[in-house]
Amino acid sequence: MKYYDFKGGYYEGLERVEQNDHWFYIDLEGNRVGTESFDFACDFHEGRARVKRYDRWFFVDRDMNRVGTETFDFASNFHEGLASVLKDFRYFFVDRNMNRIGTDTFDYASNFHEGLAAVLQDGRWFYVDIDMNRVGTDTFNDARDFYEGRARVENDDRFFFVDRDMNRVGTESFGYACDFHEGRAKVMKGDRWFVDRNMNHIGAD
Repeated sequence: MKYYDFKGGYYEGLERVEQNDHWFYIDLEGNRVGTESFDFACDFHEGRARVKRYDRWFFVDRDMNRVGTETFDFASNFHEGLASVLKDFRYFFVDRNMNRIGTDTFDYASNFHEGLAAVLQDGRWFYVDIDMNRVGTDTFNDARDFYEGRARVENDDRFFFVDRDMNRVGTESFGYACDFHEGRAKVMKGDRWFVDRNMNHIGAD
């Protein structure tokens, strides 16, 4: 049995492992995939894994082929076909073939969820679609990922929810709010409540 300093668990049939400060991948039978090793390696998502060598990030496919030639200061996992990457202090998105999506860059960019991504520009958050079109005109102090057609956002230390068209859902705001899961979200206003997707109260915590 082979010994590894770290085993990350299987994702998409491959597992990242560390041995003597070198990271590489093994298959379900424990065989090493390719001969490449890295300074750090992440799990596979959507057929791509982000890896690090000499302080630069790039992506490899399941056969350990490097995808494209570009390297980044940082890279996120792929989600819904796109990944946010950082280069020269600016974030932007690339597809699985390392094609850059649009020309806009951002101070920060979250992953896509349900077709929209929260991005930060000049201290304010808003959402873009997969073609980098801005959705609506509203901006927020904080904006989170979409779950079940709702995203929690914050302005003036109050949380509320918006739909995919940036319409505010209901009029109520909360001291804090969690993401939607199975049709309800936990919110904080006095005693903790749950609300449904239309902001109806459905019981306390």
